[in-house]
Amino acid sequence: MVHAILRPHSFSFTTSSSTIEMHLSNVIGFTVDNHEPTSGKGKEKDATLSFVIHMCMLKNAKKNVREIAKFKFTCPDASHLERWQVALHNTLNPPGKPNNPSGRRITVIINPFSGTKTAPKVFAEVRPLFEIAGVLLNVVETSHAGHAREIGLSLDPNTCDGVVSVSGDGLLNELVNGLLERPDWKLSCKIPIGIIPGGSGNGLAWSLRVSNPISAALAIIKGHSRPMDAAMVIQHERRVWSFLTLTWTIISDVDLESEKYRWMGEPRFTVAAIKRIMSLRKYRGKIAFLPAHGDHEFEPSTSIPEAGPSSGSKPVKKGHVKCASFTDCEHCLGTPDHKIRSEQDTIPVTYASAEASVASLSQHSLHSVISENMDSLSPSSPTFLTNVPPDWTVLEGDFVLFVATNVTLISSDFMASPYAHLSDGAYDVMIIRDQPNLSRMKLLSMFMDTESGKFVHNPLVEFHKVRALAIQPGPLVDGPKLKDRAEGGAMAIDGERMPYSPVVLEVFQGILNMMCFD
Repeated sequence: MVHAILRPHSFSFTTSSSTIEMHLSNVIGFTVDNHEPTSGKGKEKDATLSFVIHMCMLKNAKKNVREIAKFKFTCPDASHLERWQVALHNTLNPPGKPNNPSGRRITVIINPFSGTKTAPKVFAEVRPLFEIAGVLLNVVETSHAGHAREIGLSLDPNTCDGVVSVSGDGLLNELVNGLLERPDWKLSCKIPIGIIPGGSGNGLAWSLRVSNPISAALAIIKGHSRPMDAAMVIQHERRVWSFLTLTWTIISDVDLESEKYRWMGEPRFTVAAIKRIMSLRKYRGKIAFLPAHGDHEFEPSTSIPEAGPSSGSKPVKKGHVKCASFTDCEHCLGTPDHKIRSEQDTIPVTYASAEASVASLSQHSLHSVISENMDSLSPSSPTFLTNVPPDWTVLEGDFVLFVATNVTLISSDFMASPYAHLSDGAYDVMIIRDQPNLSRMKLLSMFMDTESGKFVHNPLVEFHKVRALAIQPGPLVDGPKLKDRAEGGAMAIDGERMPYSPVVLEVFQGILNMMCFD
């Protein structure tokens, strides 16, 4: 005989030998088998009046990996089963609570050609979880480049309770750009966005701790969301939105040159990085940035304290705080009641060109540093970066590494910045300039520390938190020539190639609404 007890936050059952308790945050839902008991050959067969609890059991806490588990319970009669059915439904979907799983309308976008081309298979494995939870799905497979952007442009905030990308970071970038380019962006950017990783580059999924598809599905079903920063990136007549990275020099070289190794999955980045370090390139250019409030350079000797999912944020020397896994990080909790910044008119709507959109920021936002300094910060201005505002920092010379990141992890084995936070209103910038003591062995040694994030304290690396930045990329001055890049170099936004030309980036705090663990 098994005794089961349902409480507001847990479900437990006791057998003759043990008691097992399940927190409802890990329970997907339940299914019912309501066939009456039958009898045959003179004796009663086993009753089939039963229900099954479906949950996601934590298998690896460090990586937030889960596996599906099922627990079946038999009831003595139909009325007993009905009472359990009603109680379970109301407990998992409390009346009056927003974002209950049952009845939520989710649009799922799948890229069948992404990375290792496993996205359809990945979703097929977790789709039953959504159906058990009662989520209503509208599944769309992309058929051409830009399809996800078109979907983002057309989603109805009144009939869509969330949108999920099943792919890598590229598809999500398209979707985000569609949502933020709309005339009704103040409504569309509130649509919760979820990720089920199905590409070769799943940087944001790793940062949100949903790199495991089952964990990602659980986070989406539970409906918790948090604000996340995004950045407007301007290049002449082109305007795009970024949520992950802006890269130049060796980082963009590795990102783009690794495309030929897509069949490897994420290890492709490691292979390309080692190859590029051994054949190092150096680029001339000019970088300017507006430090975020309280930004300080790190001292090379500073060590990074350990922090885990429950250790809390820990301060380090010079005032920076490591993200202690955003679920416990005060800097990632967002604004009160998870309100995102769209309520404060923080971005422009749509304009004829990127230059016009920057010029109009002062009329449509609370504050835009780019719009206040168009002469020196407009990429198409002949005086670009010649007379920057006094509160900006300017670096000029030959550069080996440049990466600006919005998140902690940009791949499974590259913690770009352990000090990045979901909604702190800043991108973290790491720079390595050419210097007399620079060697390939030192770079390889530094590269070994990218998985832990400790490389940001390497003496070669300059670290800054910035609200805005501008880059004037110059020619390749040392290293093997780029055969397929007549323009002289490579730059990338969220892993996607962009023109090799002047660029500006400005961060807008908490503009996206990401589904993740509470």
